[in-house]
Amino acid sequence: MITQKLLLELFEYKDNKLYWKSDRAANRNKGKSAGCLDGRGYLQTKIKNVLFKNHRLIFLMQHGYVPNIIDHVDGNPLNNKIENLRPATISQNAMNAKVYCTNKSGVQNVSWHKKAKKWEVKLQIKGKRIHFGAFDDIELAVAVAKAIRNKHYKEFAGYQ
Repeated sequence: MITQKLLLELFEYKDNKLYWKSDRAANRNKGKSAGCLDGRGYLQTKIKNVLFKNHRLIFLMQHGYVPNIIDHVDGNPLNNKIENLRPATISQNAMNAKVYCTNKSGVQNVSWHKKAKKWEVKLQIKGKRIHFGAFDDIELAVAVAKAIRNKHYKEFAGYQ
């Protein structure tokens, strides 16, 4: 099990990165930044033959615990500044996620309804998917989606 004590022995946290405190293997030298990119753009580091996301290690080092979900406030998976990391629920983290590449509106929670030929606004709130209307005007749909996200998700409403 990885503990805060072990991490404080292994790493130094400075300049929003983890640095190895000692020479532990050929690819880990004292003073060298820890981690390599995974396929999703997150830094990860191997400890005791297990890969850990660097943002989770940093959170544990600074706070003494690791929440199930850690949200990057600015949506940048490489920004592991402790002020940019916060505990979140699945819903909160989803609201602060980037827009999917398949999204035709370019805005989270706004989609094109082909049959009705209108822009729809749908959000998941407290585990239920709720329809907030269909609009001819995309700007209105975007405004409605943003207002609802702000009302229900406050600081997790997204950076879009």
